[in-house]
Amino acid sequence: MINLPQSTDIERFKQLLAKLLIATPEKFQQVERVLDPRIRDEKQVPLTGPLLIGMGDAAKFLGVSRATLWRMIKAGKVQPVEVLPGSNRVRRADILAFVGERRDVVPPQ
Repeated sequence: MINLPQSTDIERFKQLLAKLLIATPEKFQQVERVLDPRIRDEKQVPLTGPLLIGMGDAAKFLGVSRATLWRMIKAGKVQPVEVLPGSNRVRRADILAFVGERRDVVPPQ
């Protein structure tokens, strides 16, 4: 059995679509950033918080696996900080700097 949208859902959709069509470019960009996760907004970058970030959190922030983060470290793109033997973190500033350097890269379509 197929669930068809209710008439109230269709009307709400029409209202939202009408608002989107007359939206300012700034509002349209805000909507686009919400709908497309590949678009990064500078305001989403955490400018406050811990100075050192765990490897898993740093990888998640960059949108890569932990293994890829380690490859980036091995390539010299990010420097690890060993807080205890075998326990590494990365500097938040280093991650933000790396992201800032990569703004010219266009995400795949």
